[in-house]
Amino acid sequence: MLWAMDFVDQYNKLIQPHISSHPLYFLQNAFVLKQIMQDLKMPLYGDAFQNAVAEKIARFSDEHAEQLNAYLSGETNLNSICHDFIQFIFDSNHNEQLDADVTKQVLSVNIIDSSDFVVKTLLAQHPFRDEIKIFGFGLGDGSYEIALKNFLTQQGLIKDARIYGYDPYAMTNGSINYLELNELSNGLTSYDLILSRWALHHVPVSQRWRNYIDVLNCLSPDGISLIIEHGFESHGRPIENRRVYRLLNGFMDVLANISIFPEWFTSTLPSYGKHFYVDYLGYQDVNTFIDYCKQELKADYYETGPLFPWQTVISLTHTR
Repeated sequence: MLWAMDFVDQYNKLIQPHISSHPLYFLQNAFVLKQIMQDLKMPLYGDAFQNAVAEKIARFSDEHAEQLNAYLSGETNLNSICHDFIQFIFDSNHNEQLDADVTKQVLSVNIIDSSDFVVKTLLAQHPFRDEIKIFGFGLGDGSYEIALKNFLTQQGLIKDARIYGYDPYAMTNGSINYLELNELSNGLTSYDLILSRWALHHVPVSQRWRNYIDVLNCLSPDGISLIIEHGFESHGRPIENRRVYRLLNGFMDVLANISIFPEWFTSTLPSYGKHFYVDYLGYQDVNTFIDYCKQELKADYYETGPLFPWQTVISLTHTR
């Protein structure tokens, strides 16, 4: 595993002084939060955007201290806190939305590019057939899968690709063959490339394992599955106070998704973001995929950075 020890060392060095007494204190201080975000190279763009993110987190931490203390002490989970944060963001007193265009620019420059480099490097090294089938798990409108298809064809690595996918909440794209849940395990199609980018941590664990294993069972003999995640619970290097680490990922997750997809959160009123779920992946998830898949697979891990939230690209291929 290519574990980014320098990222973790930097995080531990910055976070430890603030959590030595109680982590809630630094979460309630917008000035300290902004400084930590800058030092961690969080994807923040300009003072106005940085200030807005830091102030939202600090105000929420101050007004919901009891809930956060319960989370930090292990009495409640991250998903519950994120739903409190979602409600807080849409509350009439805190409904100033982050600029969607700036958020997309931040994600593109700081997050997408770093993981894309790893993904494209792995794909360029993989032997594909001339015509392949791509499957996207939680693919939305499929723009990422289409972009990778174009990359593979432009590089001369394939001649053509058909794209399939599963996403119960997607704004569908007519060029993609969307499957229903009961079609994932029909075994009628094998896929040369299976992708899941920033999706699995939004799927409850029981469904996550069952549904993704169903798709992995359709991986072609020479195929590859790539899982791109942030907040990955790795044991490669100890992280000071994992709950704070996951919380910072959760805050960024909520803010980014609300900024870009506000209608998705308001479509389930009176409950904002009723279907939102977050629980970051770890080795247990990957080991479960491998242990219960009908095929014999092996996993390789690649860390991307240096910008927070660090991402993990997990490559699943057949054992030889």
